[in-house]
Amino acid sequence: MPLKLETTDAWKKNPKSVRVWHVAAELVCSTVFPAPENPLAVDHQFFDALPPDEQAVATGALAGFLREVYMTTTDKYTAASALVLADCQALMDRHFVIMKRLTEELG
Repeated sequence: MPLKLETTDAWKKNPKSVRVWHVAAELVCSTVFPAPENPLAVDHQFFDALPPDEQAVATGALAGFLREVYMTTTDKYTAASALVLADCQALMDRHFVIMKRLTEELG
């Protein structure tokens, strides 16, 4: 039986108004109790287990994705938006540290 989600109903009415992360966030919030403050929270420890070159790619890609999430958020003054922005900043910080280390190893 399909799930009844507000985001998919909104998408049917106006496809440009709903992004895939809206659906993912609604799924997380509707299936996790209590609902997380930031349904798109990043597990920063995950990156510690990756080799440096994979850390660089993964942190850069995820930071870019979170930037897109934040920039397309209509209400940037919510707690969730602030948490997305904080995760994005932490990923960018990690990304530039690892990139500096990788370029020093090459040079």
